[in-house]
Formats: sequence, C-alpha cells, structure tokens
Amino acid sequence: MKKRTQTIIYVLVVLSLSFQVYSECPTNTPTSLPAQGCPGPGFLTAQSNYEVGVTHKWFDANGSPVTITSQGRPNSNATVYVSRIDFSKYTPGIYNFSVAEVKNNCVGPKRSVTYTVLATPIPNISTQNGNPTAVCEGALPGFLLKGSGGTSYKWVLNGGIVSEEKEFSPTSSGRYYLIVSNICGTSGSTQKYIDVTIKPNTPTAPVFTQAQTTVCKGEITSTYKVTSSNTEAYTWSISPSAAGTIASTGNTADVTWKSAYSGNAQIVATAYGCSDNTTSIS
Repeated sequence: MKKRTQTIIYVLVVLSLSFQVYSECPTNTPTSLPAQGCPGPGFLTAQSNYEVGVTHKWFDANGSPVTITSQGRPNSNATVYVSRIDFSKYTPGIYNFSVAEVKNNCVGPKRSVTYTVLATPIPNISTQNGNPTAVCEGALPGFLLKGSGGTSYKWVLNGGIVSEEKEFSPTSSGRYYLIVSNICGTSGSTQKYIDVTIKPNTPTAPVFTQAQTTVCKGEITSTYKVTSSNTEAYTWSISPSAAGTIASTGNTADVTWKSAYSGNAQIVATAYGCSDNTTSIS
C-alpha cells in the first residue's frame, strides 16, 4: 500500500504602507505695533490671516501667559484674526510682551511688542551752566533752563509764551513758569517755576559817597563809603601800608591812621559782580 504525501504551501503576503506627517504648528507671526496710553482703559492688538483652528496666545516679559481680553474674526466674512489684551489695571511704565499663533497647542513664532502707560504730566526744571539767581550776560546763551515730565513744553514769562522748546536760554530776568503736556493732559500753569536774575557783565564804577581827603596828623580813624550797581561784593585796600590799616564791611571801610605817618595815601575800592570795577581816592 502506497503512502500518500501531502504538500502544504504557505504564501507570505507583505503589505507596504506609507504615511505622510503634516505639521500642525503655525509658521506665521502675528502683526502687532507698539502702543501707549494713559492710566485706565488701553489695549495692545495683534492681527494675522484667518486660518481654521489657529488662535493667538500672549506672553509677558517672563514668558508667562497673559489673559486675552478678546480674540476672533471681526465678522464672519473677515479674512483676518484679531486679539487684544487690556491695560486698565497697569500703572505708568513700559511693559514688554510677545504674541504668537497657536494651533493644536503648538505655539508658532513670537512677535515682541511694548506698551507704555504714560503718567499725568508733572513739570520739572533743571539748569545747565550757571546759577539762575546770578546769570552773567556774558554766560548767555550757554546758560540753559531744561524741562522734563511731558512730551510738549511751554515756558511762560509775564503771562506770555517765550519758548516751546524742551530747553532754552533765557534773555531776561524774571519768573519763568513751565507748562508740560502729554496725551494724558496738561500740568497747571503755575505748578512749577524758576526765578532767573541776569546781571550785566561789569558793575558800575564805585562812587565815594563819604570820603575824607584831608586828615590831620593825630586823627585816629576815618570812614569811607561807596555805591555801585550790579555789585555783589567789595574789596578795600590802602597804600602805602605805612599809612595805616583798613577794615571793611561791604561798601563801608574804616581806616585807622598811624600817628607817625604823614604824606599822601590812596584808598582803593573795588566792586565785584560778573567782573570787577575799581575806584580810588587820595
């Protein structure tokens, strides 16, 4: 009896599958411009082309998410997507943010933008190259009044505007008021001022108003006085020194004569201001 042989043939079928991976991360960067505002309501806005499934996300300077006040298309037919954040609770200062598109929790490239909260204008005055209470004519125009605290400026003298520059060189003595403004308002017209005194370059020559031109030998003291305009101080001297000694207070000097001296003597008074001027009497 013959054996029957059974042959089993196995067929291996290999299926080849290919996959295509689509990136879901946005590649566009929203458009956003720096802005500024006064304390109170204010917004930063970002805009990008509308795409289904794409939203915006805002971050502060530390990279932490910022609450978005509103976002979406302005209307159902709009081709742009808009978002904004609110600044109503922010105090004056400069704040840095960034905004990006988001799709499927994937954040795209960020756009950096700043928002400046302005303060109510407060005028401040400083000076450069001189003391405002004693400005010599020769120091002009190097002497400057400098304003700060606003974005526009007005300097007022005797009720009239003399300059609308941030800094300027005054040409007259008087009380200068500074008024500053920005988009948040204008400071008070009498809130800040500075008094300026401009002096002539040279004092007038001293004029003796009390002088003893003849002194008898044996007299002990004589008093001399002068007057001069635009003068801050006086100096006195006597020559020759053998004639006596001189002591002064301002425009007055007392000479103590030496009893043994006889002959001519000269009393010199010098007035000082922005420069000096001298007068003598013998």
